[in-house]
Amino acid sequence: MIIEMGFTKSVAEKALFMTQGGGVPKAMEWIDKHSEDADFLEELVIVGQDGKEKAKSNLTPEERMEKARVL
Repeated sequence: MIIEMGFTKSVAEKALFMTQGGGVPKAMEWIDKHSEDADFLEELVIVGQDGKEKAKSNLTPEERMEKARVL
């Protein structure tokens, strides 16, 4: 839904991640509040406590979208 509104996949994933459990309404609020951030369009990178980048998901794009819808 967020992508259908014209936002990039990176923005949609980041907004949904940053508002875990809030769904699309909260993600849209996050987008509105953070659209001027310098890293707004950058891909979400999750770093562990050891400072190393976590492995990317093995989910298919369809599985990621379904998981995002559930969130």
